Amino acid sequence: MLIIAIIGGDEMKYTIIILVLLSVFFSGCTLKENNETEKKRMVRSANEEEKTVISDAETILLDKTESRINNIRLAAMAIDGIEIAHSEVFSFNDAVGERTAERGYKKAPVIVYEEREYDFGGGVCQVSSTLYQAAKGAGLEITERHEHKKEVDYTKKGEDAAVDYGTLDLKFVNNSYEQIKIRAHVYDDKVRVEIIGPPSIF
Repeated sequence: MLIIAIIGGDEMKYTIIILVLLSVFFSGCTLKENNETEKKRMVRSANEEEKTVISDAETILLDKTESRINNIRLAAMAIDGIEIAHSEVFSFNDAVGERTAERGYKKAPVIVYEEREYDFGGGVCQVSSTLYQAAKGAGLEITERHEHKKEVDYTKKGEDAAVDYGTLDLKFVNNSYEQIKIRAHVYDDKVRVEIIGPPSIF
């Protein structure tokens, strides 16, 4: 505590003292706030550094029709940034939603049994297939996955994951001990999916 006594002081002296005290007080507050801000920044930076790419997968875009690329981008955007907690189940269909014209999807080639047809959301299976490969590479527990009846051209046999809203889904459980995040991008004729998390998730 600071005690200042003024002997024979006048009003001006008291005013100066008050201003000095206020200056010291607010300087201390500002310093404290700056320290707190710096601590938060350092913690945030440390947390970001702790995250790493646990697993990643890429598939090549061979069919580059505008409608198909549109659908692939929409599906990738829908899953990009999704965080999955420990023991949480991820559903591709729940995350992406129904592929309809109202939601921006266009008609593009799809495989129905062994035939190629045109339907809304054609191409979305390339995103689910790329995600499947990344999830499997991360050691996550795959609980639902379906192969196409006809071989696809963007990945080798056995590495695909057919999806159809309401019937076929891709599901997996975050069986690690940590929260993970999905990152999905379409770039340079490729679809890329990453599983992000701490260096050691199991």
